[in-house]
Amino acid sequence: MIEVGDLVVIHDAPFNERNLFVYQNGDLGILKMKPNHSNLYKACVVILLKDFNDYHIPISYMKKMEAPC
Repeated sequence: MIEVGDLVVIHDAPFNERNLFVYQNGDLGILKMKPNHSNLYKACVVILLKDFNDYHIPISYMKKMEAPC
């Protein structure tokens, strides 16, 4: 389960290059805020490390980065 403060990678977005939403597959970020239960789109607030700005990204477009061991 992804928690606030976790390092995440964008990996299931339908775009592989820059687009209107700025983020793309492979971008790294830190989860700043999880969606609440009333949020139908289940978007999280993520600080992307490439520019340190906040973005609202669907939770289904990211996965938690974990140690390989």
